[in-house]
Amino acid sequence: RLKKRNPALYQSLMEEARKEYAIAEKDYIDKLDKAELEFYYSEPFGYNPRGQYPGHTTRLMIDFANILTLLNLPPKSKILEVGCGSAWISIFLSKMGYTVFAIDIAEDKIKIAREKACQYNTNIEFIVEDAERYTCNQQYDAIFFHDSLHHVLDERKVLQNCFNALNEGGKLLLIEPGEKHSKSKLA
Repeated sequence: RLKKRNPALYQSLMEEARKEYAIAEKDYIDKLDKAELEFYYSEPFGYNPRGQYPGHTTRLMIDFANILTLLNLPPKSKILEVGCGSAWISIFLSKMGYTVFAIDIAEDKIKIAREKACQYNTNIEFIVEDAERYTCNQQYDAIFFHDSLHHVLDERKVLQNCFNALNEGGKLLLIEPGEKHSKSKLA
């Protein structure tokens, strides 16, 4: 209701919230302890120090299988991952012959993603960018979010930007965590 009654105040509050959200995302890596950071580098493999192993790895592998099934695209198709984090899915997709692009708001996450992509000898274009401000300068055959859309404030704006960046017949996939995610100390 505030948006309609006082648009200027609404915009001001949204901008403040957006800044706070961005700071939290950018500080994520700094908040990880040594074991959590090691897992972040090895995700989806390895022991999850949050006590979710093997369930967490199993869920990630199921998510990846679902992404592949739903994408059902030929090799060399252009795919964008929004909120890529450590980019493990982008790395898998690149190894399978897709042309992959990945964005994340956190420079530290992109740094780790680049290191992992290099380790696995993949060619992924990484972009440090806020999903809410990102305007795609090219068209994609698919765009996906894996556990990341809930990290933006204006989901409609982000999704509209993504729809505008899809080729005709392109696919938009959203995979979000369950309710237990909000109870995580890092959520």
